[in-house]
Amino acid sequence: VYLPNSRHPLLNQDKVIANTIILKKETRVCIISGPNAGGKTVILKTLGLFALMFKLGYMLPTEQGAILPYFRNIYADIGDSQSLMDNLSTFSGHCSNLSSILDNVGGLDLVLLDEVGTGTSPNEGEALAESIVTYLLKKHCFALISSHFESLKSFGLTNKNIINASMEFDNKSLLPTYHLLLGLPGESYGLLVARRFGINEEVLGKANELLHSKQVGSLQVALNKLSISLNENKALNEKLEKKIQILEKKEKELKSKEIALLTKEKEIKEYNIDKNNQILEKAKQEVEEIISSLSRPNVKLHQAIEAKKKLEDLYLEEKEEEILPSSKLVLNDYCEIPSFGIVGKITRINGKRIEISTPNGFVFNSTVDKAIKCSPPKEIKQGISGKVLDSLSTSKGLPLELNLLGLRYEEAKNELDHYLDSCRLKGYKRVRIIHGLGSGALKRMCQEFIKNHSSFIEKSEPAGEYEGGAGATIIYLK
Repeated sequence: VYLPNSRHPLLNQDKVIANTIILKKETRVCIISGPNAGGKTVILKTLGLFALMFKLGYMLPTEQGAILPYFRNIYADIGDSQSLMDNLSTFSGHCSNLSSILDNVGGLDLVLLDEVGTGTSPNEGEALAESIVTYLLKKHCFALISSHFESLKSFGLTNKNIINASMEFDNKSLLPTYHLLLGLPGESYGLLVARRFGINEEVLGKANELLHSKQVGSLQVALNKLSISLNENKALNEKLEKKIQILEKKEKELKSKEIALLTKEKEIKEYNIDKNNQILEKAKQEVEEIISSLSRPNVKLHQAIEAKKKLEDLYLEEKEEEILPSSKLVLNDYCEIPSFGIVGKITRINGKRIEISTPNGFVFNSTVDKAIKCSPPKEIKQGISGKVLDSLSTSKGLPLELNLLGLRYEEAKNELDHYLDSCRLKGYKRVRIIHGLGSGALKRMCQEFIKNHSSFIEKSEPAGEYEGGAGATIIYLK
């Protein structure tokens, strides 16, 4: 049985307190205790009416997800059964009903007993009530039983097939809240209820003295501790609920900010894409103009070089080079020698030494530790510009060094200018210029040329000891 936030169908639905009723296969019997006029009987009647309404196909005033079996029979002993006509007292009336129930009850039945065992001496009533509960457990039926007997509460605490429940009582206002608390037996608060209904204070005072003069049983102490713990847990739950609400509010705020940031990021990306498309379109127009100009006569070499660079930016597919450990280099792999700025194919491996052949037909020797594996060189799509550039390029035997020794100043300058243009067309990255020492005029010319052509010269440095020393300069091209 699972009836979440169920309401008595005959009471005012706007005012009646909703309660959750649970009976499981493992705990088929529930003993409800608590204050008088606290709502125990209403809980019993609610379950009984729900069972009858369900059998007749009526909608139940409970929340979605409710579970209720189809009970074969529904037995109830609720209220005062005394009758002058039938010569029945309160106790004998209850016994008459109980006799019929116990003789016929089975495993598919529901039993509702209100204040079982009352109407006789407390000791005998407690013994009878505990015996009836034991019998109902044996019959495997579902049962909801209200009681004030302390021994019956203790029996419920020690039996795994019974669940205790109680009706909540507000110790501050001294009034019942009508909330059902599962898993916790409750106190009766008889003297407080008596005061609420106008019993003489003198009588109540004497009753209170008599109550405290007796030994308080261990069950009562346990109930007091449980009640205190319950109130503390309730306060903690209220604080926790408030914190959860605050966290949920902050979570919603963060979610809103996240959505706003994602929207802004999307807008920025779209803006950048549009901007890049505009730049690309402009570059295409410029290249088309240059390609058109290359078809004209008397094309200058620097114009061809700039055209080649722009065409490379436009037509070459961006492909990230795969860099692998040098120890994995094998024959026919392509590799790069960063110190010389060359890329070529490995044509020979001899221990740690390798032979590299460039696309231009040059052969270099290096060592494995200086080589980095890479993808094959990118190819330029051929078109009008390709034919023009081929006609303007120098022979395939262009060396990686230029010897200016023996040339005059202007001759050396023109030779250097033409040589570096040719190197750019070939894609060279590192070349050596031999200018010697002498008067230093050729060296100064080289330094001045490098300074004035930083647009395509990345940097320069004196040659190493075995490359000419101060008599030569190493130039790195962009």
